[in-house]
Amino acid sequence: MSEFTESKKFVNYVISKLGEGSIFPLVAGCFNKRFYKPPGFIAGMPDYNIPALNLFIEMKDINPGEVKKHKEKQEAIHELLRTQGQHVYTCFGYKKAREKFDYHYSIYKQTC
Repeated sequence: MSEFTESKKFVNYVISKLGEGSIFPLVAGCFNKRFYKPPGFIAGMPDYNIPALNLFIEMKDINPGEVKKHKEKQEAIHELLRTQGQHVYTCFGYKKAREKFDYHYSIYKQTC
């Protein structure tokens, strides 16, 4: 499946989870560039940012092809975010993104 299709499934899942309670701060920051800016607007920045979870997700095609031209920039930005205490993951498909989200969301729910 394409990156867009996988991303759409992930966003729908996040919305379904966040709708379970009054967790508006998560919703407010859930969409980084995917829906408000054209894809690839900021080279190297992850596709999704969920601030309340300190979580960034970079979506990739399930079947990765050739190395993307911004790979080095992505790795540098991802490392910078990690040094600032953020959790940054590159996920190949919806299932991997969902696993990472579920893990961090479960920790968030335990601390609230």
